[in-house]
Amino acid sequence: MTFGVRIGRLRTERGWSQFDLADKVDITASSVYYYESGKGYPRIDTLARLSRAFGMTINELLEGVEFSC
Repeated sequence: MTFGVRIGRLRTERGWSQFDLADKVDITASSVYYYESGKGYPRIDTLARLSRAFGMTINELLEGVEFSC
């Protein structure tokens, strides 16, 4: 599973829109779209805020995620 798919699934499981997640993490909704569409990855500080928003550690957030270079 890609990082974008993982974020999208976690977000929709909670019933959040991209705007809701963006508000919780203090980023733009276009950034959420950017990550979910696989066009890029967040910086480490944003990754930490994402993990807190989902109530998990960064390791738990990234579990099962495949990264390509």
